[in-house]
Amino acid sequence: MLEDYVDGRLDVAGRDQVEQWFYASEENQRLFADWFLWQAQLRDLEQVQDLRQVFGAPPVAARVTPQKSRSGRRTWRTSTWLAVAACLAVAAFLSGSWLSGRDGDDARSGHANRRARRLAAATPPAATLSRGADCVWGDSGGDHHVGDPLQIGEQLDLREGLAQLYFESGANVVMNGPCRLRIDGPMSCRLDVGSVAAEVPHEATGFTIRGPNAEVIDLGTAFGFSVDADGGSQVHVFEGEVVSRQLDRSGQVVGESFRLVENQAVQFFPGQREKATKLAADEAQFIRTVPTLWEHDAIELLPHGADLALWLRAEHGVLADQQNRVIAWQDLTLLDNARANDAFQSQVALRPVLVRDAIGGRSALRFDGDRTFLSTPPMRTTNNQTIVVAYRNAPFATRPRYGGQLVNYNGAPSRFFGNTPGPVYPGVLQLGEDVGVAPVVRGAMAAKAYLGKQKGRDLNVGYVKSEPLGESRPIVVAYVYDMANDRSQLAVNGRIVDRGNADAPVAITSRKSIGRHGVFEDWGFCGDIAEVIIYNAALSSEDVQSLSESLMTYYSISDNDR
Repeated sequence: MLEDYVDGRLDVAGRDQVEQWFYASEENQRLFADWFLWQAQLRDLEQVQDLRQVFGAPPVAARVTPQKSRSGRRTWRTSTWLAVAACLAVAAFLSGSWLSGRDGDDARSGHANRRARRLAAATPPAATLSRGADCVWGDSGGDHHVGDPLQIGEQLDLREGLAQLYFESGANVVMNGPCRLRIDGPMSCRLDVGSVAAEVPHEATGFTIRGPNAEVIDLGTAFGFSVDADGGSQVHVFEGEVVSRQLDRSGQVVGESFRLVENQAVQFFPGQREKATKLAADEAQFIRTVPTLWEHDAIELLPHGADLALWLRAEHGVLADQQNRVIAWQDLTLLDNARANDAFQSQVALRPVLVRDAIGGRSALRFDGDRTFLSTPPMRTTNNQTIVVAYRNAPFATRPRYGGQLVNYNGAPSRFFGNTPGPVYPGVLQLGEDVGVAPVVRGAMAAKAYLGKQKGRDLNVGYVKSEPLGESRPIVVAYVYDMANDRSQLAVNGRIVDRGNADAPVAITSRKSIGRHGVFEDWGFCGDIAEVIIYNAALSSEDVQSLSESLMTYYSISDNDR
């Protein structure tokens, strides 16, 4: 039953039965956590052994080993993304039993705790339809839209156009219609007919695409895979390395395995009547990218481009519905920002509104402070971070509540830290109104890495804050977390207003929540956000100042606003 619960196959009664058992005792919670991690290691071991078989190397046992961080504390790492995801899911599930208090505020109602638990335990999809161009969908798979979560078993029948799928493991797959594909999990899919191009990062090594008579196992690379109407298939490697193998009708591996590197290809014939043939790769047969919404825009570049990990600017790349509610906010993959991490909101009621001429004549996204927010896919961020946001608070009289978050690194499925035996690593970075004080100071900005709560006291590092910044005032805020040099700082419109320490690890692959806390629904930002920038580096004070001044000029924020 636990396997069915985790895989989402239980009905409401079955889920209730498992959850009642889980919450009945701490021993049950411990047993569930042990079982979940054991399952993750077992599946991880199977994948490793499968790859070892391909290469003829002796199998090794999958291990979860503690490693020392730079600060001397223990962190945990597994050999692939799977065990990490399992740990996150366990932490999310266990969060329901930790909800004796909340980050910065112990006086919470049962209703608020239920809402927090629902967010924390949200089950991520196997993949997301991240981009599309001129898509026409067939009847067999139903209609799909950008931002739609894609669950295991979901069919996609693309008759025309291009569709990009972002898998939870980090793999990107571009479908070129006509093309029919099934989602088999965060690390796999099945291509029935048509062609796809895949970009797979190192952390998703082992990502697999199966066809009727062949499969391709990625080793951290870029490749194309096609299946014709007769069932024959071809694998073309653009970069890196893959293993490809022929399958029989039952899906069992038959014949030899082919290890292919850049510019190599292999063709498998239907029905195993002929031996597979090696070819020269032909990248022209495949389309590797979906056109962006901003590709023809004249974009004013940032003065600092090194280590750029996320760049969202409301003037460019925003997909909205007929009511101007934002479906997707596309990442500007310029300068050093090589990997797109678009932010999405698939639920209509939770979408912020695109507002033209919001800040200095520029566009911004308007968040209601109640429900609206966006979330990136799982994106990798490091121990050294810089977060920069151009925003404006709504008039205080119109706000439903205070404590709104601009950016939170704990998007669903969230690792919620209630009362814990000690600090939990990595910490959760967050930038927004100062929720560490009661009552919340209206308009005061704060940032920190949150490590949990011990005996009712928040465990924070890198905590910095500003004085109240007022309402309806355009602001560029920049938070630097520099673990390498144990420093943090907060700058408002280019001026440093506070400094602190930064001695705990925060590196993580997680969803970044924009406009709301990662766990609590009632910590939503109320106002306009025009730009969000994340660097996988701690910018110098000089770089923060030049970047802030550039954005102030762009959004017509005067020096008087310092």
